[in-house]
Amino acid sequence: MELSVENLVKQYSGHRALDGVSFTLNEGVYGLLGPNGAGKTTLINIIAGILLPTSGAVNWEKADIGNLDWRYREILGFQPQTPTLYKTFRADEFLYYMAAVKGMNLSKKELRMTVDKVLDIVNLRQDAHRKIREFSGGMRQRLGIAQALLNEPKLLLLDEPTAGLDPQERIRLRNVIATVALNKIVIWTTHIVSDIEYMAKEILMLKNGRLIARDTPAALVDKMQGKVFSLSVSPQEAAVWQTRTLVGNIRKRDADVLLRIVGDNGFGGITVPPNLEDVYLYYFQEIAEEE
Repeated sequence: MELSVENLVKQYSGHRALDGVSFTLNEGVYGLLGPNGAGKTTLINIIAGILLPTSGAVNWEKADIGNLDWRYREILGFQPQTPTLYKTFRADEFLYYMAAVKGMNLSKKELRMTVDKVLDIVNLRQDAHRKIREFSGGMRQRLGIAQALLNEPKLLLLDEPTAGLDPQERIRLRNVIATVALNKIVIWTTHIVSDIEYMAKEILMLKNGRLIARDTPAALVDKMQGKVFSLSVSPQEAAVWQTRTLVGNIRKRDADVLLRIVGDNGFGGITVPPNLEDVYLYYFQEIAEEE
């Protein structure tokens, strides 16, 4: 099982959203990490076949997806950043409809079993007959995952699936993905480090349309050894230090303020063990969002 992206470029008027992105993926969960505007959604929409690149190619098992047509759609599951859900439908009606859109050739019994199965996976079986308009944001996201899983895809694309969810719903959705990820290539785009820190086989980091780093979470963190420091300053100095350095965390104590500084210069601070949020700050120069 192989997905390859070869020198993808997407040019809009006066703006290059993707600039020569290349990588090859095999089975596993991959986190596509980057700030808003990095090009993540553009990339995922090209891989899904929704957008055409200005140049470059996307290949599935060494065949251009543009030439595979319905054969590619058969192996693809996609949840866009803002899934289109028909709020007057019941949850099961929506999935029956999506099965028809996907061209799934199943008997009524097989279709009912398939819909029940994906509703079980996302823990919505008990809500199958409820109108989608009654669902919470997390339930709608889980229903979006369910429609992406209907055809038992080999390639699963998730574009910011936890956006706007509370911590409990985010954890529940992560657990759903971990459950279904076996024997698939899963690409999960996010700007929230905690979404993919513990489940990603590798993390691909996208900035200004370019792939700037790719490695396992542990290896990316290890490369930050000696680049994260703890520095004690006075409360009056804390604001000044934030303008001079990359400050990942501020902790007030009785008489001073403890800064967590990320960078090549610790300004006399004590070296401390790095984490993936430090990696994000170092590469993207901004604080990663948390749960």
